[in-house]
Amino acid sequence: MRRRMKIGSAIAIAVMTATMAACGGAVPAKTGGGSYTVGVVRFASSDPASESILNAYVDYAEKKGWSVSSVDSQGAPDKAIGGIGNYVQKKVDLIVIAVFPSDTLAAGVRQAKGAGIPVVSVGGGTAEGVQVSLDFGRSNAKDTSKLLTGDLGGEGDVLLLGYKSGLPCVGREQEFDDQLGATSIHVTRKEVPIPGQVEAGAEFTRAWLITHPAGKGKLAVWGCFGDPARGAISALQAAGRKDVLVYGHDGTPAAIEAVRRGDLRATSYFDPTAEGARLGELTPEFVKDGSDAEPRDLAPTMYLVTPENVTEFLKKFPNALG
Repeated sequence: MRRRMKIGSAIAIAVMTATMAACGGAVPAKTGGGSYTVGVVRFASSDPASESILNAYVDYAEKKGWSVSSVDSQGAPDKAIGGIGNYVQKKVDLIVIAVFPSDTLAAGVRQAKGAGIPVVSVGGGTAEGVQVSLDFGRSNAKDTSKLLTGDLGGEGDVLLLGYKSGLPCVGREQEFDDQLGATSIHVTRKEVPIPGQVEAGAEFTRAWLITHPAGKGKLAVWGCFGDPARGAISALQAAGRKDVLVYGHDGTPAAIEAVRRGDLRATSYFDPTAEGARLGELTPEFVKDGSDAEPRDLAPTMYLVTPENVTEFLKKFPNALG
């Protein structure tokens, strides 16, 4: 009789689990430690900020002996959704995505949630099915926007190089708009593509300079990430213009070097190695909490780097130049 009862209980549990899966219910979260399988959906290999964080995360995971797979979506949401679906089929323990606003990947994220797989975003924000986001949007632009406003004295013209398909840039633009709202600074906005962001930054700057000659007021270029700002610098150098200040974000090695040379007025920096390792350290927690965990944002520590403090900054972060 006891044997029959045990067999009956096992069958009931199996039927209940199958029913939950068929109805899209979350499979119970993995509670053990040790080894994990992780699927990484990269935004674009040409995006240095998210790539540096993800590379640090993968390094951490591989040192732990976890199995990690990566796919480069090349800035295309449909490729990212396809990558998520592939990882769902492989039944990974965790999916890590980058930059895309999480709600634009809803078709893939729903598959992950239905399979009980938690999803972590690097810069894309939380959403239904995305439990954790490393937020380097608005916080990344607070100090650069404040500095620009002060440098221009609340007046002048700014060329804004934005990117609406990436949530970090969306947040940075919101911060920029909020801080400039009480000034008389005029903003011309241009949308840069990915790939081709450096070239677009240069092209937009060349065109803008034609209608903004030297000696006609205070001028600046503000790039929502580092690459368009690099393009702007090349255009200014080609034109022999030294009257335009350039501001960037993400603190890539190229940006830090540009600050040190005096070509870039400022960039905001966070330590990608530390942030990637931080996500690695928290991975067991993400997996244990599962796909029904309460959403939460993780904020990196930001540093404003300018020609005035770059020497001291490099003493603290000698690896910032690569």
